[in-house]
Amino acid sequence: MSTDAATADPAERIQLRTIPMAELTSHPGNVRQDLKVSKEFRASVLRRMLTPLLVTEAPGGGYKVFDGNRRLTVLAEAGRDSALCLVFEDVDAAEEYLAMTTTARQREGLSDAEQAVALFQAAELGADVRQIAQAAGLKQKQVKAAIHFVGSEALGQAVQKGKTPLVTLDHMAALIEFEDDPEAVKAIGSAVGRGDFDWVVRRLRNERDERIRLAQQREEFAAAGIRIVDSRSDLPESAAELWRLRTTEGGDSISDEDHRACPGHAVAPNEYGGKWGAVCLDPAGNGHHLHHPRVQEEKRDPAAEAAVVQGNKDWVAANAVRREWLAQFTRRRTWPKEIQETVSRFVAAQILLGGHIITSGLNSDDALQLARQWLALDDDADWAQCAEAAAQAAPGKLLVYQFTAVAAPIERQVGAKDRRAWRTDRLAYTDGLRERIGSYLTTLASLGYELSPIERAVAEGRPYDPFEKAKTQPASDAEGVVSESLQPGPQPGP
Repeated sequence: MSTDAATADPAERIQLRTIPMAELTSHPGNVRQDLKVSKEFRASVLRRMLTPLLVTEAPGGGYKVFDGNRRLTVLAEAGRDSALCLVFEDVDAAEEYLAMTTTARQREGLSDAEQAVALFQAAELGADVRQIAQAAGLKQKQVKAAIHFVGSEALGQAVQKGKTPLVTLDHMAALIEFEDDPEAVKAIGSAVGRGDFDWVVRRLRNERDERIRLAQQREEFAAAGIRIVDSRSDLPESAAELWRLRTTEGGDSISDEDHRACPGHAVAPNEYGGKWGAVCLDPAGNGHHLHHPRVQEEKRDPAAEAAVVQGNKDWVAANAVRREWLAQFTRRRTWPKEIQETVSRFVAAQILLGGHIITSGLNSDDALQLARQWLALDDDADWAQCAEAAAQAAPGKLLVYQFTAVAAPIERQVGAKDRRAWRTDRLAYTDGLRERIGSYLTTLASLGYELSPIERAVAEGRPYDPFEKAKTQPASDAEGVVSESLQPGPQPGP
């Protein structure tokens, strides 16, 4: 039997009741085909269900739920005895279906920014992180990030005016991660709402990790008594990297260990960044011979070298973000019809074009590693096992295998360790190869991938200048200003 808890407006004949689960059934014509019960939603409902189920009496007895079937499913799976319901009398079948449509269309959840303010207010009023996480259906780490972000004026000001409603929990976490680096915080705040946000954060992480690694290595060199030149601009014109030197003209190369006894031995930043390199400050004076003297005679261009170093960093970051996207893209359960058509045309064109980028890539371990990841195969699977998996795949998944067969070899070339795909100087790939890579990136963009500025330059067939801010990010019409939507409201009195 159901028990009255309260009575609403008698004219509407609606009653708020606690009804046993045994008396509740899902509406037989429920229009929502996919309940989409997330882990967060389930946790929130089981913690405290604040929204009653909307029900009406069923012809055969009991009650049918015409709004709240997701909540009903969660309660039933959890073995709950009863549910809070609003019982509607005199509701005809047409009204039930209209109610399903209306409530579903009008229901709009809070944005992450709005939710963060609410979590902050709850914390200010004494709720602990665990309690807030359970109520909101979030991880405690996410709750901490939201509370921290709303409570930090500096982080809020980093987000440009008009963009604060777009701030997500991921944005908040990234800003907090770099809180001690004002320039990084500014860059991240500017990237909120842009398609290259993940690329900006990845680049900053890579550069931070590189600084830490280089600092640690520098300490080791200092402890070993090795001379350190902290900037390539401080190297004498006669200096040369150790790999360029030979014991005699046309002789053997010189190892780092053997060269340490040389009075000209030192370490300096590598020409293309990322690590320290051994150099000799006076090769001729110390009896060494240049292996490629013509290269050494070329006049150094510090600005061009700096652009290559930064461009390489930007490209490495783009490669990582793109491959994360590709892993998710190939694991999707289904592809919309327009995506299937785009992929089919891409696959056909690449097979017909053929070329070294495809044939050589299919024999590489790097492409095979990507194929294993995209196809969810074992780490030791070879190409034959990839082919066997394709032969046994469901028809709807065959296009994923076809895409992998051509995209993995191309991706292997795009992300090659030589980092030349983006360059347009003397070490660039041939125009035809760069154009092929640009076409590949353009296709990924049409499939939903957001190109970073450096990838966009390659896709558009133009040089990339990592220091030209006007091209890498849109100008802001104002400095970062905190939107009212992220300002905690007035606190209630005691």
